[in-house]
This record gives sequence, C-alpha cells and structure tokens, in this order.
Amino acid sequence: MSKIQGWKIHISPFLDDYEKVLEIVIKKLVEEKVTFKFVPYLSDYLSLSDKNTSPSQFGKYITIYPHNVQQFKKLNSYFASVLLKFDGVRVPSDLNYKNSTIISYRYGGFFPNVYMNNEADLDYKIMDGKGHLVEDNRKTFYKLLDNISPVYPVKENNLPQSVVIQGEIKKKKYKITNTRGAS
Repeated sequence: MSKIQGWKIHISPFLDDYEKVLEIVIKKLVEEKVTFKFVPYLSDYLSLSDKNTSPSQFGKYITIYPHNVQQFKKLNSYFASVLLKFDGVRVPSDLNYKNSTIISYRYGGFFPNVYMNNEADLDYKIMDGKGHLVEDNRKTFYKLLDNISPVYPVKENNLPQSVVIQGEIKKKKYKITNTRGAS
C-alpha cells in the first residue's frame, strides 16, 4: 500500500456473524490484492465493542484500504450485495454505505502523522484537499475534510442523529424531537 490517506471501508458485523463475514471479506480482498486489517481475537472484538472505547476505534472490526476511488466503489457495491443478510454495529465516525447496516466508510489516514498534544493525548493528522496538515477527525459524527469531494451524495438519512429535548421544567412537560444532521 503506497497511499497514506484516502477512502476506507469498515465492515462491522455483530459477533455471531463475524467469522462468516470475515471469511467472505478476506476471500475477496486477497483475490483483489487489497490491503486490510481485522481483529483476530474475541478479546479484541469485545474491546472495540465496549461502551468506553474511543469513537475513533468503535466497531472497526474489519478495515479496508482501497487503492483508488474506483476500487472503493467496486468493493462497497460487491460487499453490499454479498453481505446483505448480515447486520452490524454503527461506526460513529463513518457514513453507512447506502442502506447497509454492516458497511460504513470515511475519508481518513491509512498511516496518519501522529502527534502528542499538551494534554498527552495523541492527535492524528492528514492532509486536507489544499495540502494543509489537519486533524484526522475521528469523532462521534461524520465530517469530511475541506476540499475533499464526497464519493457518494450525502443523504440526510445517512447523517448521524441526535435527540433534542425541549420543554418547561416547571410543568415537567418535554417534547423529544429526533433531528437529523445535528452535530
């Protein structure tokens, strides 16, 4: 793999299906000579599923690093068809591919520059579309870097959801509204 950043795919099946999904995915990726990584042990899978796991890692059981946008699209389409019967977990930093519950994607670092900040936390940096070193956003919501074009149209139903609570405390009446696209 020569690229240090680009579009990547995450396959995130539920534990009961992990072995079956992994077998299907590995077969295709080896055939296509695509770089990937996966969690090899149950303890790793459970760690990436824990509620205290960083959003930068949550649910990323299989990560695929396509060579280019054409291969990225081809693999998404292929896996969407062969993994249709499987469900999975939501990767907070990604967009789901079409209506898939198991395939998600984002633009990010394959080998990002890593820096330690003043709080002794690690900051991941990649180049934006203008060649500036910027944060490789791995938050609980999807955000595309400036001057990087989306591969697919971003639909409202593909954006993360947040819940807004409105009401009057005195009367203890609350209205819960599901909103889309709020960050």
